[in-house]
Amino acid sequence: MSKAVQAYIVSIRGSIADTFGAHDVTVLKDTIASSRSTSVMQEQIDMKYKIGSLRSETAAMIDEFSEMQLQFYRLRTAGDNGDTNAASTENDSKTETSHVYLRSAVWGCIFAVIIYVFVLFFLYIMDNRLRYTDDCTVLYQIPTLGRIPAVQKQYSFFNSVDRGLYKHRDKERDMVSGKKAVSLAAAAVQMVSQKKGFHQIYGVSCGLLPETAAKAEQEIQRILDADQVEFLRADNVIYDSDAMHLLNGNIHGAVLLEKAGSVQYKEIRRVLDLLRRLEIEVLGMIIIE
Repeated sequence: MSKAVQAYIVSIRGSIADTFGAHDVTVLKDTIASSRSTSVMQEQIDMKYKIGSLRSETAAMIDEFSEMQLQFYRLRTAGDNGDTNAASTENDSKTETSHVYLRSAVWGCIFAVIIYVFVLFFLYIMDNRLRYTDDCTVLYQIPTLGRIPAVQKQYSFFNSVDRGLYKHRDKERDMVSGKKAVSLAAAAVQMVSQKKGFHQIYGVSCGLLPETAAKAEQEIQRILDADQVEFLRADNVIYDSDAMHLLNGNIHGAVLLEKAGSVQYKEIRRVLDLLRRLEIEVLGMIIIE
């Protein structure tokens, strides 16, 4: 092959000379690429081993880095590894930072909900006011003659909890409307008064009833008057001397009408003690939401 190439070059030597000028053709031997100095070759081999050893030691040291040391190493070597490695390191750092923020936000929301529920539960437990779901038989040993729900559709948080507990406790009892509840309460008072033989009943409350509760009390009074049962009102009996004097007459029976959330348990006990001292029989309680 080498001789054929030489013969071909010799045959076109004239045209080559016209293009490139006078020249010589020299054939290089294969041994031209071999190293003539064994000492230089040995130094090259030793350097390759040293470089490989340094790379292995560096990789082992990097594997033993902590998280903070690894981040510092990446920041220090970002410019040496080129723009691609620097961009990759920056993206990894941003991703890790976003994950930290997300975890912190999630845990913050969880702890906030736990604290909020604990505060609401604590306030609910510590509330010493009459609740719509209270059982008067357990608290005061008197029957509950009726529960009159609020007319408005919007309820406060504690009222909503009370209504939920009431529905869960008395699943078999239907929730009635305000007007029907008033009629049922009036019918209960009428039946108890007829059984006791009372024709005059006092509606007693610990404090001044709000406007919505006062309207329910007036409706009960109207229904009982139509059934020839005289229903008189004595509001705020423990704080109003005039209302307290009304109870000194010839009265045998009384019904407590109390607004849930407006009167304390101890106030109801004071009224019950007052009525018992006056020998007035308490027929029961009507709780107005």
